[in-house]
Amino acid sequence: MELHPTSFKLHGKSYDYKILYKHIALLFLLPGHDGRHVSLVLTLDPKRPLRRGQTTYPHLVMVFPAESELEIKPNLSPELAAKYGPAGITGDMHGPTYRVVQKLFKAFTGKPILRPDTFRGAASAPCIKCSYKADEGHLYPMDKYFFFIHKPPVLIRYMYKLLIGTDDMLAWMRLPV
Repeated sequence: MELHPTSFKLHGKSYDYKILYKHIALLFLLPGHDGRHVSLVLTLDPKRPLRRGQTTYPHLVMVFPAESELEIKPNLSPELAAKYGPAGITGDMHGPTYRVVQKLFKAFTGKPILRPDTFRGAASAPCIKCSYKADEGHLYPMDKYFFFIHKPPVLIRYMYKLLIGTDDMLAWMRLPV
């Protein structure tokens, strides 16, 4: 991954993507259910998802080990250093990898980082284990959103109806906006 002042690039064996920061709609920082990993999720503008063939990808999920450290020296011109310095982009950046990358994306996009601060489930986990269709994953309740993470990642805004189900009952529920 290469970060530039107006965009970032993703490189792989079979893909090359250039994504403009202005096409990022939301940023989520989701701690892993076990505390060993942290996920940074970039939700793209619905009109501009990543495309690979006929498949679209509206979310980019970056998973970092919680204990991994990163030290970088951003190569910024004096004008860019003045622009992004107040946001924490300085000559030397070091710390947990997810924090450094989060700080870069927050500064370049100008968007806040959303995280599940208040909810605590079983064993003080910030999420609930659940399934979406046939895929198991974790549901993160937040102030205005639910985010299901694994395959596929799904963002649920509170203004939509949800089907809440248990073994004993099924109920339609309309959540507040």
